Amino acid sequence: KLLLCLAHTLSWQELAVLMGPFLSRSTTAAPSHPHDRREQAEELFRRSECVVWRGAAGAWPCRAWDAAWLDRHLGECSVKVSYKDSCGDVVRRGTVAIRQLLNEAREDQVGLKPASADGLVAYADNFDIAALIPEQLRTGVPSASLFGANRDLVIYSGFLGLARSVTRIHVDSEDNLITTIFGRKLVVLLPPSAQSHLDFEARDVPLDQTVLRAVTEADLSAPELIEEAEAEATALARRHPMFRQCPEAVRVVVLQGGDILVQPQGWSHWVHNLDLAFSVPCWAKALPPPGN
Repeated sequence: KLLLCLAHTLSWQELAVLMGPFLSRSTTAAPSHPHDRREQAEELFRRSECVVWRGAAGAWPCRAWDAAWLDRHLGECSVKVSYKDSCGDVVRRGTVAIRQLLNEAREDQVGLKPASADGLVAYADNFDIAALIPEQLRTGVPSASLFGANRDLVIYSGFLGLARSVTRIHVDSEDNLITTIFGRKLVVLLPPSAQSHLDFEARDVPLDQTVLRAVTEADLSAPELIEEAEAEATALARRHPMFRQCPEAVRVVVLQGGDILVQPQGWSHWVHNLDLAFSVPCWAKALPPPGN
């Protein structure tokens, strides 16, 4: 709350100096012991620090979930799909089987899928994966165990997006652990203190393709190479007119299979799927005592 008050009274340059420790850290190693991970996650949420835990889910059973696995276990399941433009705005909605999305992704990969006349890309965003595979979800993606014991409400969801699908920039009201199962995602992040500095009149301007190419054309085989690509993409993303009043607040991170994004509530995020990508967010909150 103090930072939000300061955001209204300080210039962005002054605020950037104050927030420097929170903005400069985008990637960290996750502790190996589950108890230590839980403590670190809760500390990051308390401090409102958004970081990527590289490969933290590498040993989880969900790392065996690929497109073929989804086809076998969820292919016949119908989910609501949003057809979005390049900014992530929903133009129309529909209901399709997950197998149809996977087939479209395969056709797109080999150049057989014709370009959509309206430029829209399908995104099965926020479908109820817990209702579809409850047991496999709990054991395969145990991110709920990384929240503190005081978290009474935990909600899983599924996000399956074709390459070039986008989630419109927004904030979540709850703390979130986003596990990337497969595929690559580029995420533009801004802390809560930058919220009042965003120029929302420019929200319908797509992210420049040079930002995406800084990642898609980069070698991401080592952590230092990922950081180089993220730095280049960040510098380019800061030129977007929506961020003209807060460019230094912008950070771009890249998520790959096995990565977990620790995303505290209130962080603005604009997600671009660079490939067919599947992720499982897990939100959690502490409910007030009965009667409060």
